[in-house]
Formats: sequence, C-alpha cells, structure tokens
Amino acid sequence: MTIPKEAHIRWNIRQSEDNPELIKWFFLIINYQREIETYQSRILEHLQMIDELREFRGKIKDSNLEYNLLTFNTRKGEINWSEIYNGKIRKDANLYERKGKLSLEDYIAEQLG
Repeated sequence: MTIPKEAHIRWNIRQSEDNPELIKWFFLIINYQREIETYQSRILEHLQMIDELREFRGKIKDSNLEYNLLTFNTRKGEINWSEIYNGKIRKDANLYERKGKLSLEDYIAEQLG
C-alpha cells in the first residue's frame, strides 16, 4: 500500500513495549508546513502528558506538501478528531516501530519519496 500524496493525517496506536501503563501513538501529518504545526500542536495539547516525543520531518517529492511523523507515549488512549482536524483521517496499521533493517522513518520516506 502506498501512502497518497495529499493532505491528510494517518495514525496508529499500540501498547508501549517499555511500560504497560502507557499507550504509544504514531501520527503522520501530511500537509503544508504551517498547517502541520497547527495540527501537531492540537494533537499534543489534546493527548497531554506525553513522554518520549520523537519527530521525523521530510518533503514529499514532486509536491509542495511536507510530512511530519510523530511518535510518543501517553496514558490517554482516545482522541477526539473533531477538535483536531476536519480533513481526511485514516488509521494505518503499518505505522509502528520496526525492528531490523527498515525503520519506521525508512518506511515513511520510501512510501512518500
């Protein structure tokens, strides 16, 4: 499956491997940079009390769009999308930390170019 090169947010959620009391969130925000910052702020504010925030940014080939991949742990396991983003949103089971050769960042870069 290839990730479409259009403005949208993809997400996934898993149990934290390090701490069973925490949830690990994955977000891939594809949009213009100023919009990415807005949606990222809303996500972080909504889920609060985050731990181990990681970011990976890049530009989408042959497009004016950029992407930002966020991963972090939190105790909060639900998100109210109406407070964050009104565009296309898709849960993506392929957004997760990988062990071995292909990292999550490599997967995103490969999918988006």
